[in-house]
Amino acid sequence: MAEVVRLELQLAVGTLSVADIEQSLSETVVNYQILSVTTGSTDIALAFGAVTTADILYIYSNQQISYKLNSSATAITVDADKPHLLYGTSVTALTYTNASGSTATIRILLAGA
Repeated sequence: MAEVVRLELQLAVGTLSVADIEQSLSETVVNYQILSVTTGSTDIALAFGAVTTADILYIYSNQQISYKLNSSATAITVDADKPHLLYGTSVTALTYTNASGSTATIRILLAGA
């Protein structure tokens, strides 16, 4: 039986405050990264660390960026200073692009197995 991990995430970024996001999860591995990505970076592969398949993905960026999941050709846009959360999906690969004109600070959390 998998160990149940309780993930409590409290975020405060600039003037944005998202408090007390709680979710009971059956996740065994969590990977959190803060990346500094220069403008013009295209289709950069994200290192998943010990996570093989993520079913929770959280992304926050101070600049507009886009990303692609599981080798898809379809890009998903993340607007600047707006949190982006996906859950209940299987993510095995992610690439990101910064064409904003400025260096982006991207925070990414993956949770899964």
